[in-house]
Amino acid sequence: MKFFKNLKFMFSFIWRHNKCWLFLIIINTLMGAFLPLANIIFPKYIVDSIFQQRDINMGVFWTLALVGTTSFVQYFSTTLGYLLAKEKNKLFTSFNVYIAELIMDMDYKELENPKTLDMKEKAMRSAFSGGRGFCGSVEVFFGIIKNILIFLFAALKISEFNPMLILVILLVVWVNALFNRKTLKDNYKLDQEKAPIERKNSYIFNTINDFTIGKETRLYNMNDYILNKYKKTSEESNRFYNKAFLNNTKNSLLSTTTASFQLVVIYIVLMIQVLNNSNLTYGDFTVQFNAVNTLSQSLMTIVTSILTINQMGFYIDDLTDFVKLPRMIKDIGDNVPNCKTYTFEFVNVSFKYPGSTEFALHEINIKFSSEQKLSFVGLNGAGKTTFIKLLLRLYDVTSGVILLNGKNIQEYNYNEYMRLFASVFQDYKLFAYSIVENIVLDECEFDNLRLENALYESGVNEFLKEKQRDMNSYLYKIFDSSGFEPSGGEGQKIAIARALYKDARFIILDEPTSALDPIAEYNLYQKLNNIIKGRGCLFISHRLSSTVFADKIYVFNNGRIVEEGNHKELMSHTDGLYKDMFDKQSSYYKEG
Repeated sequence: MKFFKNLKFMFSFIWRHNKCWLFLIIINTLMGAFLPLANIIFPKYIVDSIFQQRDINMGVFWTLALVGTTSFVQYFSTTLGYLLAKEKNKLFTSFNVYIAELIMDMDYKELENPKTLDMKEKAMRSAFSGGRGFCGSVEVFFGIIKNILIFLFAALKISEFNPMLILVILLVVWVNALFNRKTLKDNYKLDQEKAPIERKNSYIFNTINDFTIGKETRLYNMNDYILNKYKKTSEESNRFYNKAFLNNTKNSLLSTTTASFQLVVIYIVLMIQVLNNSNLTYGDFTVQFNAVNTLSQSLMTIVTSILTINQMGFYIDDLTDFVKLPRMIKDIGDNVPNCKTYTFEFVNVSFKYPGSTEFALHEINIKFSSEQKLSFVGLNGAGKTTFIKLLLRLYDVTSGVILLNGKNIQEYNYNEYMRLFASVFQDYKLFAYSIVENIVLDECEFDNLRLENALYESGVNEFLKEKQRDMNSYLYKIFDSSGFEPSGGEGQKIAIARALYKDARFIILDEPTSALDPIAEYNLYQKLNNIIKGRGCLFISHRLSSTVFADKIYVFNNGRIVEEGNHKELMSHTDGLYKDMFDKQSSYYKEG
């Protein structure tokens, strides 16, 4: 049952991360059950002291006993509520870290899948039990335990006088439960249907709050465009909420009607019973009156809570599906040998992206070493970046094999394998932290000499001097009002410094200089060529500045390697794609 599946998952998570919260909620459950019981028992003695015994002292005694008991329980529960909230916050933090770890370890291909993004949204909803707060299913479960204790005591009191009243209450609760079940199912369905819409809405809202688009929104007068997008998705989302509100309203109206019917029947029965039985005291009538109300409320809460937890089970299914998504296995496999030279080889490698029917790479055969400088050129979509994704094990090949020193790269420990590489992609990411953190990717520990070399060799030192800043200066103003936004060229130099600091055996530069002018690009490539001596390098660029420094050039077209050789060899191919690209680019520069 989803009921138990839900609880098993949440209890196991809570037990691993915060046993204290579990202990506190058990105490809170027992205390919560005691208060309604006191409200059933004590009024009998207060009423009988006044109307039967005519003893004001006993009346005052039982009144003080009732007030003292309820006050103590309420004060204790309030204090307990604070402790529960504090420990629950720790659980919530642990869950966020848990989800973050899952995302960070997820197969790269899943990060590009819209279905995965929807699944993540649903998984987060599961943690909040469909809007009832974090660990809501466990809290509802303990609420059921509390109400079962209350129900049993109330039923015991009612059965002393008229057990048939319990059947009346059960009948009404059963009718309400049927409608509650349908309402919960309908609301869950609506919740799932609106998930992709809310993801779009969240994206647009985050875009509005993203300062990096400030220039575009003003330059292109995008305010109305973005706001209309936000209004449209908000309206779509609101339609689902309105349907849920309507379902809940209908259910509430029915519950009110059946509850009123129940009260009329029960009160008439109680009045007839008192009139026909002279032995019943005013206090007995009060006990029955309170017990009936308490039993009815507790039973309805139990049934509704069970239905609620069962609905939460659907959300737990979403979380379970998310948890089961493929993860990168980073800490198993063979050690990468410590060699002077590493040899990489693609053997008949073909690849198509998940969900695609067309191959992005066809029958790729290439062999190179960690001491070579390679240049990949070709038009957009030719397959150059896809090649890199396979080399870096972001995707697995569809067919063929990639070898490192003659051994399948999948057999190596992933973390060790990735230490061989450093990379600078066209869509590199910088963080709103200090420049030094952006380079060493650590808050505290770093190699000062390696850092100084990376700053110097990448040219970061130069623009820092010009801006009168240092390596502890913050990027952007998100966390530091004195932070600055780097230009495209400055940002790429920081990204290159990050790659140089890693001191890897093979550096991949995938369109890293797109923000630089051709002369600056040529100078940087020349500088990099001197910097990376003794290490391999793979240049990927539309512009052909990098080919001058390459030991070998590979020309990609439509997912295939159509030409290979050095610059002189490829320029000798009269009808070759490389020569055509080079001539057109050089002609453009000459005309310019």
